[in-house]
Amino acid sequence: VTTLEAALVRWSAVLAGMGVRAGEGVRAFAERHYRLEALRVQLADLEKKIVREKQLDRKYELSKEKRQLEKEVELWKR
Repeated sequence: VTTLEAALVRWSAVLAGMGVRAGEGVRAFAERHYRLEALRVQLADLEKKIVREKQLDRKYELSKEKRQLEKEVELWKR
């Protein structure tokens, strides 16, 4: 770790369960972290909708959306 900012980003990433990107500053990390948390909230809401849904075709569509959202979450975590 070369700078205090890099150390802060690294520790924050470890605590948040996220990866560290080369050259990422505190501001960029914070933006990525907030975006990831927003995606996680959307994912939780979508899971609740899937459980409540009665129609199988609609449930299938929601499940497809869930898989896409899970892929996006994984991309933002890296």
